[in-house]
Amino acid sequence: MWELENFGLGDMVELGAALRRLGTEYASMEALGHAVSQYLYGNLADREGRPALALARFFKTHAYEGLPPDLQESAARMLQPEAPWGSLTCLTLLGTTGDHSDWNQRQTSRGHQSIPLRSRDFVAGAPMVTALAHQLGIGLEELVEPRPELFLEHANGTFNVFHVEDAIGSPIVPAQEQFVVPYGVRSVLGVGGVLPTGEIFAVILFSKCTIPAAVAPLFKPLALNLRTAVLRVSGRVFA
Repeated sequence: MWELENFGLGDMVELGAALRRLGTEYASMEALGHAVSQYLYGNLADREGRPALALARFFKTHAYEGLPPDLQESAARMLQPEAPWGSLTCLTLLGTTGDHSDWNQRQTSRGHQSIPLRSRDFVAGAPMVTALAHQLGIGLEELVEPRPELFLEHANGTFNVFHVEDAIGSPIVPAQEQFVVPYGVRSVLGVGGVLPTGEIFAVILFSKCTIPAAVAPLFKPLALNLRTAVLRVSGRVFA
């Protein structure tokens, strides 16, 4: 296990290699996403060696028309009273592992299975999604309408890290009374990248220990390791 509060350069190299290897073991992006969430949840610890994370999640943007029926239903429910359309971009949960039993499979997640990103203005009204896109260097327009050229623009670069050092009371982190406070979430960290389709993937970690500002940048290279793992999976997205 790696100590999250004192995460170092050597830890980043080891963890990155482990995440890249996961890409050779699974036949779908959904299976990989769940394995990534399980691995991070199970291998990041606090100073006392206890699990550091309350929740780890893997998301990917995906067109509504390509979602399986259960995820289409979830997105359509959130979109009401509007009707969904085929190219509607949905922020889709592919992997999840956490302290609550409902957080260990995407089918039992409440309210986050497939979030319809209906417009730039809609995304701008979701502080955490907006901050995630901004800190990863992705425009809201590119989040709502994926551009394959974005992959080429970022192919050889690294993304910034989405980091909220103090989650309690932060306007960026929602569900303060329902999630942040009762589950002891102290910090939030996210890394992500662009796929050849122009779609975005992101891993978001909700930590029960404080992740210092000096530690967060060490997670930047993990975005490239994760993208390597994702690209090793066949074209199949859902298990």
